[in-house]
Amino acid sequence: MQDVAYITKKQFYIMVSVALMMLCTTGSLKIFLSSVVQFVLFYLINIATVHFIKNRRICWGVFALGAAVIGEIATLLAQFCALPVPMPAFFLLPESTFLFLSAPLFYYLLLEGESGTDSGYLQGGAFYLVNGLVIAMIREVLGFDSFFGIKLGIFKTHNVQILSHSSGATLLVIVSLLFLLVLKRNETEKNWVLGWNRNETKKYQAPTIKGEKGFFLLILCMLVTDVICGGISIGYVLYAPEILRQPGHVVLYATLLTFALFTLAIRVFNLEDVIDESPFLPLITIVKVALPLVFYLRRFSTGSEMAVSTFFVWWVALVVGVWFSFTIVLFYLHVLDRRLMFSKIPRCLQGIPFIVLHILLAQMILMPLLDVISNV
Repeated sequence: MQDVAYITKKQFYIMVSVALMMLCTTGSLKIFLSSVVQFVLFYLINIATVHFIKNRRICWGVFALGAAVIGEIATLLAQFCALPVPMPAFFLLPESTFLFLSAPLFYYLLLEGESGTDSGYLQGGAFYLVNGLVIAMIREVLGFDSFFGIKLGIFKTHNVQILSHSSGATLLVIVSLLFLLVLKRNETEKNWVLGWNRNETKKYQAPTIKGEKGFFLLILCMLVTDVICGGISIGYVLYAPEILRQPGHVVLYATLLTFALFTLAIRVFNLEDVIDESPFLPLITIVKVALPLVFYLRRFSTGSEMAVSTFFVWWVALVVGVWFSFTIVLFYLHVLDRRLMFSKIPRCLQGIPFIVLHILLAQMILMPLLDVISNV
């Protein structure tokens, strides 16, 4: 029997971040290299923020606004300087919101107060660069029959269609993670598992009335924010000038609107302390506000016409549907945190297999639903 070696919490966060990043930034070599440049700039901004600003709420605000501003700069370069910046076309994360996927890594950076330049982060960045480059090349060559946007004409009608879809990215990321796990085991002759508290038994945590009330109120805040933002955004969809209908502008608009309304809702419900324990929720809210806008503006840009009554019905369905989809995921994560009836994660699922399991769950459950929504 192999000895057990533990993956640290820091390694786990870094691996989750880079795995998620690779899912949506490896559509082609141009998109991947553009994403790497944007991520490096974004990362430098945030490690400087963590170093000079000790208020975590402000740091998370800079995190969200920094991503939106990078997307805005990319949009302005394309509109006014004729320098189009390739952006990920992953519909679930429009434009620069793919940078939100680094939130688990940033959360640990804030938690530990590290500089963000030690070997753990550098190794994670190297893994993202090398592995992402290989995956992007495989997807572009085999899935799109091209290389750096140049048509190869090798596969003609026989290119591997699954690699042009997010499912193909998921498959390649999972294979690369399992390959990394096998290499690590062979190199060290140890079985690598996740050890949050190495010698401490994970016990069931009974829910408390205060904790559950805070969680449900946060969900309610998100719904109130979505409804109000949905009402305000009708004017954006119908009357915004053509120059403001680009996804980059939409993300910046959604970020500023979410900052104003979600912050107000948190204060009205007196949930400042609760939101500090769930700093990802404002980021999720920004995505939920931006998604319906991006979908509808894309539809209108193709010249599709729609009756006003039909527009309102579908708009309401889309806003509520996006909120419901994300809420289901949040409830799952909330229940998972309580471990249900399990005292600990089964040994066979710890470490990288645990990450793989959740990537598969997201792919099987969330993606088909969002594919339907994206075609509204």
